[in-house]
Amino acid sequence: MSLLAPSRAAALIAAMRGRRVVVVGDVMLDEFLWGRVSRISPEAPVPVVEVTRQSFHVGGAGNVAANVRALGGDAALVGLVGDDAAGASVASALRDAGVVPHLVVSGGGRPTTVKTRIVAHHQQVVRADREQAGDVEGAAGAAIIETLRAALTGCDVLVVSDYQKGVVTPELLRRALPLARRRRIPVLVDPKLRHFRLYRGVTVVTPNLLETEQATGLRLRDERDLDAAGRRILSLLSCRAALVTRGPSAGLAV
Repeated sequence: MSLLAPSRAAALIAAMRGRRVVVVGDVMLDEFLWGRVSRISPEAPVPVVEVTRQSFHVGGAGNVAANVRALGGDAALVGLVGDDAAGASVASALRDAGVVPHLVVSGGGRPTTVKTRIVAHHQQVVRADREQAGDVEGAAGAAIIETLRAALTGCDVLVVSDYQKGVVTPELLRRALPLARRRRIPVLVDPKLRHFRLYRGVTVVTPNLLETEQATGLRLRDERDLDAAGRRILSLLSCRAALVTRGPSAGLAV
């Protein structure tokens, strides 16, 4: 077990400059409706929010790519959007953030994933999700894989950002991971349990505490449990490192 020292963190951030990072995964649009509550609805016992402003942010894998760019890397994003206004907003926001969008437009009426949060007096009142989260297959799935293949040319790092919204499929992992290995491209994965064993052979996985417990079958109560879980992940996946994210607590690197 080792903790990341501030000096080491600074060196890693400096090393990001100019690195070409390809992110593949589930991109979404985070919509926020901001307002205030002054009364309860006469139709049901719920607050009436008077909306005063609206804002949008790219979420999911798009946020990961934007963070890479903010740290000085050259970021490209491979993902899926719908043929809709939200998809156009995602592409525009990515370009504004300096991210190169390689976005496949879905067919069959599949929408861009949109998460709408209504916030009043700095408190989230409700969240509404518009999405189809089944695996992306057929022509769209094949297009994502081919787009990723092309994007990996000259790539320094591949980040798989799996939010289990359909872009990261078993077929994509079966095709992309061996290709990255042949090209000696490090692969970092933000995982989901459903695909956990398919990440075998990647460079780094970054599960949160719950995902770590689910993947290892261990209850995490203290540092020793975390260390044991991290080492079990290393054994399960034959990966070089596991970073267990712990919310406001410090991360654990193994």
